[in-house]
Amino acid sequence: MNVLPRLIKHILTLLIVLTCSSLAFGQSDCILDAEGNCIAKGKTKKLNGKTTYGAKTVSYLRVDEWKFFSNEGQKVCDAFYTIRENISYRNGEWTYYNQDNAIFFKRVYSLGAIVNTYFLDTGTYIYGSDTIVAQSDSLGNLFVNETNGTILSQYKTSLKTILKGDPQKEAKKQLQFERQAKYENFNDSLFLLKYPACRASLNVKSIPVSVENNLISNGNFELKSDQMKNGHYSQIEYNNESLAKYWGSSNETPDIYKDKDNCYAGFRVMGVNYECLRNELKKPLIADKRYTIQFKLKLRKENAYAFNGISVVCSEKIMFFKSKDEGQAQGVVVQSHPSMVLGCRETWMNISGSFVAKGNEKYLYIGNFTDNKDLKLFQVFSSDADYLGEIYYLIDDVVLIEEQDGVSYPCNTKGCTLDTFVIEKPKIVVEETIYSHPKIGQSIVLRNIRFASSSWEILPESYETLDSIVEFMQKYPNMVVEISGHTDNRGKANANIELSQNRAASIVNFLIENGIEAERMQAKGYGQEKAIDSNDTESGRFNNRRVEFKILEL
Repeated sequence: MNVLPRLIKHILTLLIVLTCSSLAFGQSDCILDAEGNCIAKGKTKKLNGKTTYGAKTVSYLRVDEWKFFSNEGQKVCDAFYTIRENISYRNGEWTYYNQDNAIFFKRVYSLGAIVNTYFLDTGTYIYGSDTIVAQSDSLGNLFVNETNGTILSQYKTSLKTILKGDPQKEAKKQLQFERQAKYENFNDSLFLLKYPACRASLNVKSIPVSVENNLISNGNFELKSDQMKNGHYSQIEYNNESLAKYWGSSNETPDIYKDKDNCYAGFRVMGVNYECLRNELKKPLIADKRYTIQFKLKLRKENAYAFNGISVVCSEKIMFFKSKDEGQAQGVVVQSHPSMVLGCRETWMNISGSFVAKGNEKYLYIGNFTDNKDLKLFQVFSSDADYLGEIYYLIDDVVLIEEQDGVSYPCNTKGCTLDTFVIEKPKIVVEETIYSHPKIGQSIVLRNIRFASSSWEILPESYETLDSIVEFMQKYPNMVVEISGHTDNRGKANANIELSQNRAASIVNFLIENGIEAERMQAKGYGQEKAIDSNDTESGRFNNRRVEFKILEL
């Protein structure tokens, strides 16, 4: 007797649920823009639901076939949607039309994900914030610029060639790979060529941090290092000396590291978090006495920017700076040289300068207290997006000593004359074996040669390598060489041969312009024929895209 009422109750409950959350077909109507133009037309399903607070909601999900139109009424796309779990997804084959009303390209989706894309014509597609432009060259290459809102992707294909996956994501991966390659090849030698004033930071004679009269407490950050393991880092807080004894922060949280049994600190001088290191001196400074401050700096490898604004401030009482302006107000005693951009990432740079004490200064601060009008920035390539908007330095071996009469102390900070003399120019490309003992048949890969994308325009970072080749060939005036260009297997074989030939020829032209006789060189483009690595990976394709230097005669 009780079964039927319970069954009726369950049925009524189910009907209520279906009423509160249900899909119902809507009419095939137009979506209008602000001016009343029909810009999309297709079927919808009505979805009734409730929020977590019980409020009723109504939404319309696109389903089945849709058509999209420009403001002028021209069809720009045939589309298809599928609903799954109350979400409408792009699905199946979509057809896009160019401004000449021809089929421009087709794109296949699977529940919103792009499966493949293939272009059937050149032209332009515009709809809302999406713009796609495809242009071809005489070699059959198709260059595509695809913009979605503020995101721009650039990639290369050819007509009627299927691009698997999402070309925007693949273009982003390629861009990241190229940036990584540039980052890895941008070393201290190249930086010093562009900013020679920084050489003055490498020519300073170091004052040992263990010198008896060093007033900096724990200048090498080694106290309590036994409590840290290699590869470990921790934060230096306002009054936390757990792993950085006598060091504190006067703004935010600098860091302390241990690497290869060596401890050092790190701090942000520009960016979201401005940080400032503070040291409690062993004893107060004496009025009218001159002191030399020296420390080592190195730009963090992942950083995209370097600057010239490292500064030193002293105070009698402990201070906490909310901004660099407060440090400027306290009074900067040492300022890095305005011409010296501090961009070395492999070699420690020495900063050394002097000042006269007011008297009783007990605390010393290192950070960025530089006036904005004096700041100079340099952008380098980076693979780590987390560090694109900040400047972060590592610091070690901080020394503060009272100067003695008759003794000369090193200085490369503001007000000093910079010593930029280079004792020896580093050789970074031509291998020592072939350079010292060249033989017929020997060849080397010129890894630091760079070209503009899909072009044979030589980029400036190639010049040091090419200058080395000029010197090499001048040393052996009877030498005859082959300059060969090579590509990976992407694109058409004939186009790759032409590109590699043009790149080899541009290298030969550079050498001719710099005094090497034309008859001593042969330019040869092999395209993808002589791969030295797999073309199935990005790193393999990178190795295959190369320029080689081969000795034919001596």
